[in-house]
Amino acid sequence: MNDLPSRGPRFALIGAAGFVARRHLEAMRSVTGTLVAAHDLHDSVGLLDGYFPQAEFFLNPAEFTDYIARHQVNYLSVCTPSDLHEAHCELATTAGASVIVEKPPSLSTAGIDRLARLEARTGLAIYPVLQLRYHADLIRFREQIAAGSYGPSPHVVANYVARRGPWYAKSWKGDSHRSGTIIFTFGIHLFDIMVWMFGSPRSVSACLSDDGTRASGSVEFANAVVEWLLSSRGEDLPTECQESASRQFLVNGAVVADYSGSYAGLHRVVYQEIIHGKAPRIADARIPTELACSVRRAASAGRTIMAGQADVPD
Repeated sequence: MNDLPSRGPRFALIGAAGFVARRHLEAMRSVTGTLVAAHDLHDSVGLLDGYFPQAEFFLNPAEFTDYIARHQVNYLSVCTPSDLHEAHCELATTAGASVIVEKPPSLSTAGIDRLARLEARTGLAIYPVLQLRYHADLIRFREQIAAGSYGPSPHVVANYVARRGPWYAKSWKGDSHRSGTIIFTFGIHLFDIMVWMFGSPRSVSACLSDDGTRASGSVEFANAVVEWLLSSRGEDLPTECQESASRQFLVNGAVVADYSGSYAGLHRVVYQEIIHGKAPRIADARIPTELACSVRRAASAGRTIMAGQADVPD
């Protein structure tokens, strides 16, 4: 196996057959990087040919780990199911690479703390992909909140609805132990933005449907109360919506930020920030993860709880 020439950063990718892998490949190319090697348990990875056709591919994880350890990889991008993220971050550092990991980096705050210790012990960075922090509408709304444009304690509604077919429940995302339920699969995106906008939460309430396709509740912050909805049901889309997703923030019934459309290009921004040393690190993912854990606990308990009161239920 010949080493690959590279002009910029050298990457490896785990989870190459997954949905989000394409966004990472596009981002690697945008920073003039080289994909040295990729790994997945499945071999449906023909998309590699459109980006890095010379990249080595492995079905065996031990062979992949050994290869990237011997070929000076700068970053390992983790695009695997959520329950594997923590272990694959450790795999990356064992191979001497920093990590770019899809969120949630872990399904528990204890896991986030373990990753923070791993980062400190190895001196290698762990970068969670918090791409919505770079969305223009959300940046503008955050600036308006900070400026007090909506008053001292606005009533905010946040909806994250994306229609998913029957396949969704049969995939790993339908397994609560692997995905953390819709509270993590959809909610981690929304909860990260809420924390980024409003700071640390005070209390949360939540309910989760029996079939796991819908969750709703509220989060109280020091300067706002946010009512939220997460849903994979088509009937929860607004009647005027012509797309398969509606992701919005509303204040006093008016839409103030809409990020319903594709935001695949934001991964490119994340990679650029990482290369320049400006991207959020693993510590920035702790409070959003803690909020998601609290929401899960509140949904399980059927009552309002103080934020951060407990980790995710078994």
